[in-house]
Formats: sequence, structure tokens, C-alpha cells
Amino acid sequence: MACKGAILLSVRAPVGDLNIANENCCIGRGLAALNNKLDCNSYLYYLMKKLNPVFDVFNSNGTTFGAITKDFLYDISFVLPSETIVKRFQEKVGALDKKLIIIVLKTNS
Repeated sequence: MACKGAILLSVRAPVGDLNIANENCCIGRGLAALNNKLDCNSYLYYLMKKLNPVFDVFNSNGTTFGAITKDFLYDISFVLPSETIVKRFQEKVGALDKKLIIIVLKTNS
């Protein structure tokens, strides 16, 4: 299950594609639902976008379909800013993301 606002990460070909759950939903085996422990999912979304080159390796295996595991995700190294910086980022960017989501939902309805 993915809760509204969760970051959806494709873990099977194409690996690394991202989306945001706009409602509570059931997901299949090809998706992972990610949430930030600080409730800063905008920060998490843009962090995952920045990690796209890490995922691209799985998409260039010729005829083999790429896939990543939970252990692989847990083993990715990155610099983690302080909790204060993450929360400040969330305050600013999260507000913009909420507006963007509203616009996208209105446009697609």
C-alpha cells in the first residue's frame, strides 16, 4: 500500500521512474512506496531525482530488464543535511509542490 503523498519509485524496468501518490492506493511488485521519516516527502522526491544516475545503470543492461532491491536502496550513500535544513527545504519547496499537484489534478480531470 502507498499512502497519499508517498514517493513512488519504479524498481523494475524502467528503474528509477518517480511519481507521487495522489491518493491512498495499492501498488504492485514493480513499485516501491517511499516516505521520509520527518514527513518531508518533497525533500525525498528531489533527492531521489538527483539519484537518477545511480538507477540508470539498471536500465542499460542490454536485453535484461533492470531491477533493484530494498537492500540496494538502503545501501545508497549520499550526504544527509541536518534535520533543520531538510525541514526548511520542505517548508519552501513542499508548499510549491502542493500547488503544482493541485494544478496537475485540475488539468487532468
